[in-house]
Amino acid sequence: LREKVPNSPCAKCYALKTRYVFPNVRAALARRHATYLADPDAWAVAMEASIRKKGLPEFRWFDAGDIIDVRMLRLIAKIARQLPDIAFWLPTQQRAEVREFLASEVRPDNLTIRLSAPLIGLELRPATQGLLAGIPVSTVRTKGTEARKSEWQCPAPEQGHKCVNCRACWDNDVPVVSYKGQ
Repeated sequence: LREKVPNSPCAKCYALKTRYVFPNVRAALARRHATYLADPDAWAVAMEASIRKKGLPEFRWFDAGDIIDVRMLRLIAKIARQLPDIAFWLPTQQRAEVREFLASEVRPDNLTIRLSAPLIGLELRPATQGLLAGIPVSTVRTKGTEARKSEWQCPAPEQGHKCVNCRACWDNDVPVVSYKGQ
């Protein structure tokens, strides 16, 4: 479990300190996880319907957690293709699954797969070669450090921890998003 790795973003995740620790929330998350495992295709149909019903211009996959396997990533891409007017953002640590996906499929233009740095303070750049070439990344800065000039500094901490008008994370053309360390 990543939350047990010292200096990982998962070890300091807000989800371990907020509503995600409540038994009812944990139970709901477990039900969603079990739904996917029981019938991935039915999960995808339900997710597409739910996203479509919300009618939002963008959607973030997993505010805590990650893709389970490459099949889930393929289903997420299928949903993105079926909802071309919605911008999707998928933050992930699952590099092997992303590589496997990209070996056989083209990422939909409206799906930003953003690889997350595995450790706080790790300088991460998008790959320039191989299957992950050009896939955008995100980093978490060490507390008290500033983003480099080449990085987009997430403004959420100064905006009540909300994106407000920022959509950098959803933008494939923003190579590095830097989040403030805690």
